Amino acid sequence: MSDAPKQRRIERRLYVGNIPFKATQRDVAAYVTEGLPGSAVIEVGIPMNTEKGLNRGYAFVTVALPDGAGPNAWEVLNDGFIGPRQVSVKISKRDEYGG
Repeated sequence: MSDAPKQRRIERRLYVGNIPFKATQRDVAAYVTEGLPGSAVIEVGIPMNTEKGLNRGYAFVTVALPDGAGPNAWEVLNDGFIGPRQVSVKISKRDEYGG
């Protein structure tokens, strides 16, 4: 057994803005895991507009960053594309999902 301390994965809750109105949880999770190889998406929340049956254009994603990644590794996701829309990714300041 190794005496080296085990690295703890860093988790971040991200706000992903400007997603396509028909984007699904799977679409958003795929964007995050493709942009951050080795990461693990823990949860995706997409608030919905129940009147229109579409999402509200943003999502909250809880992600475990890859082992050895710095706490700001998520920044590579900012200004990428989900479908035709360029998304904005920031650290979330919300405590719970909702509209």
